[in-house]
Amino acid sequence: HYSFYGKLLAEWWKLFDKRQFLVLNYETMKANETDTLTRIVRFLDLDTAPIADDLNLPRSNVDPHKQNKSDLAALDPALCRELRDLYDPHVRGLYAMLREDGASKWQPPFP
Repeated sequence: HYSFYGKLLAEWWKLFDKRQFLVLNYETMKANETDTLTRIVRFLDLDTAPIADDLNLPRSNVDPHKQNKSDLAALDPALCRELRDLYDPHVRGLYAMLREDGASKWQPPFP
């Protein structure tokens, strides 16, 4: 979940009405698949035909066939800390933007 999404989203919000965006949290999507899909369908103003209860979203946003878990265990802890330090302010900024702009009306509040 580490990224520079906040910076990108702020640029898009300068060009388009914020109401044209639906920002979803992946963890919320996994926990509430059917509700999330219903929200997406309504947001897009699509036909609200019955939605399957067993969508089976991947339990991780990483392709398991491309990920070798032993490779992840071998990551240098110092590098992990450095990456967390790099991304943390950006993630916090994104969540602050989303809380301020009412993104939580679509899902539980962002942390």
